Amino acid sequence: MKPYCFALLTIILASLACDAVTTTPVPVSQVDISTAVAATFFAAQAQTQAAAPIVVPTNKPASAPISTDTSIATDTPLPPTPTTAPIVLKGSGDSVVDVQKGNQPAIAKITYNGSDNFAIQNYDDNNTQIDLLVNTIGSYQGTVPLDFMKDEHTVRFQVTASGPWEIQILPIVEARHEAIPGNIQGTGDDVVYLDGKNPDTLTVDASEEKDNFAIWSFDGTGVNLLVNEIAPYTGTVVLDHSTFILIINAVGKWTLNITTK
Repeated sequence: MKPYCFALLTIILASLACDAVTTTPVPVSQVDISTAVAATFFAAQAQTQAAAPIVVPTNKPASAPISTDTSIATDTPLPPTPTTAPIVLKGSGDSVVDVQKGNQPAIAKITYNGSDNFAIQNYDDNNTQIDLLVNTIGSYQGTVPLDFMKDEHTVRFQVTASGPWEIQILPIVEARHEAIPGNIQGTGDDVVYLDGKNPDTLTVDASEEKDNFAIWSFDGTGVNLLVNEIAPYTGTVVLDHSTFILIINAVGKWTLNITTK
């Protein structure tokens, strides 16, 4: 092959390689979350007393970084490390509050007492919105996922409210754990970690619901929308066998029956 032909071929191959690069967001893997769960769980078992919550005023950020980061490994579990106290943010009315939570996936338990619109958006350090965590009318109590995709790092919340509210940020180990196969019951928004192997089908009873009802599954390769209906709703859907977290978006009561294979 002549030298200039070889050089041209090299340029073409390099161009094709560049075109193959994707910027699609990558989800946190099951290894990441499972390692975080294991490390935090065993550390919690070793503690004799729970640490007191750290309350952060809404008019200024915490004076020192508050991190739940256990430096997640990609292959092997880490040895137990001390757990970090939950972060508690409190306020009333419209607010913007900063938070230093580390870069691990977490859950946020949120409560609000009021009669008007209540919404929470989370932002990264570029003031780019990551998600709309809550958007409802009236009082609210629920649990939502936080930073479940890689490169998501919440540093700020914008709260729209007309009354008192609270955001409690907890390590992923504090997510609700449920053994499968079996029945799971709940009310409102929730994040459920499935203890068991090879989930197969999900039967949903949201017959007491009246508003939008949705369920997502998380399997480490992405978040999949399983159900998105205006309740009342009942039905059965297939689960990927690698599913290990369910994210429920609801207002009223719901029951899930999960089979395994």
